[in-house]
Amino acid sequence: MTRTRVLAVALAVALALQSVAAVAGVAAAQDAGVAISDVTVVPEQPAPGEEFEVTVNLSNYGGSDESVRVTDLYVRSNGELKEYTRVDNPGAIPAGGQLTVPFTLSFEEKGTKNLRVHATVQTGDGDYTKLQYPLYVTVDEPDDVLVSMPTSEATADEETPVNVTVANGASEPITGVSVSLEGDGSVATSERVVGSIEGASDRAFNYTVNFSETGPHDLQATVTYTTAQGVTRTVTESSTVDVVNESTSDGDEIEGEVGLVSVETRGSGVTTIQGEAANVGGTRVESVVLRVRETESVSPMSASGEHFVGGLNASAFDTFELIAEVEGNASTVPVEVEYLVDGERLTKVQQVPVDSGDGAAPSDFGRDSEPGREEQFGEQRMQQTPPQERSTGLLGGIGGLLVPVVLVIGLLGGGYVLWRR
Repeated sequence: MTRTRVLAVALAVALALQSVAAVAGVAAAQDAGVAISDVTVVPEQPAPGEEFEVTVNLSNYGGSDESVRVTDLYVRSNGELKEYTRVDNPGAIPAGGQLTVPFTLSFEEKGTKNLRVHATVQTGDGDYTKLQYPLYVTVDEPDDVLVSMPTSEATADEETPVNVTVANGASEPITGVSVSLEGDGSVATSERVVGSIEGASDRAFNYTVNFSETGPHDLQATVTYTTAQGVTRTVTESSTVDVVNESTSDGDEIEGEVGLVSVETRGSGVTTIQGEAANVGGTRVESVVLRVRETESVSPMSASGEHFVGGLNASAFDTFELIAEVEGNASTVPVEVEYLVDGERLTKVQQVPVDSGDGAAPSDFGRDSEPGREEQFGEQRMQQTPPQERSTGLLGGIGGLLVPVVLVIGLLGGGYVLWRR
């Protein structure tokens, strides 16, 4: 036998053994029947820079009694080698059992992340198989809780009321709500804490601020809360207050008077009233309060039926929002305006026509054009794509083995012919 014949026969045998070994590894993986059965993310829409928990469930569907071992589990971008996290030797999975592997991730930039969860599994025979599962995560600023702090005018060296409203747009309550107000002025009792705010409702926090100098001054409200999923988040809102000197009056000036201007209403049944409370007089007014006056067909909506404006200098104004329940054929909502002028308390009632606005009124809480508070917040969902099912039938296994067996016979036959020649 020549050297050429010996090499040809050896090559044919090596190729045959390699094909049989590869098929044996695939068959062992099919017998093991291991798959990533589920991947969950909490919270479903994490905020930029916020850590979120990913839970990976692996299942051993194998018909045999052998267990398998997960040697490593890691997350990469789809189609890229960039790796975000890795868990080494997370554990073994008995036949018919499951393994849960939790870990945390965080992304600084907003957007949808197209990821893949990879796992390497070793069977009892020492063979390895690779698994993967798609993972899509949307990172965006949280919109379940909004903070409103309307800008108002203040007088130097006088106490100025500032209202901070926290609106919970989620369907479930938020808990451990902490509200703090800081800025250029002196804030009395800057931090407030409340146990919870129910879903689709809001809570107002009233502060008193003193500014020692005139000019624009910045205030910042910070709200920290915990979602129903146990995630702690922080939301901030800033506002600029124009601080002026106290108005002086002489005998020719007209006393201060408060009226409602640029008023718009929206909705039937539950009606939102938005506009401006303006001092149309010539002297300063104090302790301005607006409230929906209750009648047989009109009633205020809880705390949203009253708005505390505070002091207004001459020709100054402040925005307001009131919510009322309107029944029957009522065409107007009575809004009571109460304020102090030179220590005298005055009260007037202004009738606001229902649906007086030409379009949707602006809102601090991002409401859409449809009525109802439960519609004001959008919802975003993360979608997971299930893994493709694997065929582990008997005919499939036999079919997979036939190809390498025929290849082996052909290679051995070719080697024999070369040897005969």
